[in-house]
Amino acid sequence: MSPVLIDFSDGTKVNNTINKESSDINKLYLNMMNVIAGLPANVFKKTFCACFYDDKIYFEELFIHKQKYYRKTHTSFRCPTTPRLLIEYIKQIVKILQWKEAIVNLTLEFEE
Repeated sequence: MSPVLIDFSDGTKVNNTINKESSDINKLYLNMMNVIAGLPANVFKKTFCACFYDDKIYFEELFIHKQKYYRKTHTSFRCPTTPRLLIEYIKQIVKILQWKEAIVNLTLEFEE
């Protein structure tokens, strides 16, 4: 396992609004598009994020293909706050590790 930074979008529905969450998501993806635009030519044009909104954690990827951006959700799950939700989270670990492996593979491209 490895650490991941997660954008918590200023909290949960208790102290956040749908408009605020939407604005935060738009900012996140605009920044990710800027990161992609700055990548070297020899690196596949994609980047990754983990974010929390609507009481769920999303592990996502943004990539460009034929000058269009595509957003892929590798996995998502409700924040585990009960034993049942923890079991659901455990079922997602393989997908989370695949997401992490994709990040490692992209990082290795920078070394080539």
